[in-house]
Amino acid sequence: MNARAKHTHMTHGDRGLTVIELMVALTLSTLLIVSVLGLLRNMKVHCRQLMRRADCQPWEQLLAEQVRRDLANGRQLIVEPNHILITGYLGSAGASHSSTLQAAQVTYHVAHVDDRAYLLRDDRPLDELSNAVGSRQIVASGVESFRLILPDERSFDETYAGPVPVACRLRFYEKDSAEPAMELLWAN
Repeated sequence: MNARAKHTHMTHGDRGLTVIELMVALTLSTLLIVSVLGLLRNMKVHCRQLMRRADCQPWEQLLAEQVRRDLANGRQLIVEPNHILITGYLGSAGASHSSTLQAAQVTYHVAHVDDRAYLLRDDRPLDELSNAVGSRQIVASGVESFRLILPDERSFDETYAGPVPVACRLRFYEKDSAEPAMELLWAN
């Protein structure tokens, strides 16, 4: 081969990519795009979850504190649809509902007023010698139902009656929602 033919042959091969090289580059770029889209989708889901958690209702903190205090001082627990009854040393007094640790029954139940649901907390002293009137407090608005879940994943949609469990989860639901508006984790 003369020098001119060699030069033409070499420049001819260096001008572009082969079909195989193009296919490999296309495949790699497709994989990269798919993985970036998957990452963006996961980030969007996590962002929505964080926004939902950050968008906390004003009643959530109060409800969490009260239920945890009541469960910690309770001895017996009855959970029925839209009704939780805790019996133990969980009495409270005053406008701040500070704990007195006296024998009492606390009931959490859902009440409807003008098509709006409210979660109420009733506190009734069990002291036979006292005519102290119990107290009632609105602790949440918009809560339609709740569910007790024990550590072994047993869920009590209907009824649970027994001692206060060593650990449980209480999920509070708004109207027509499959996702809980609030989930309370408790362990003694």
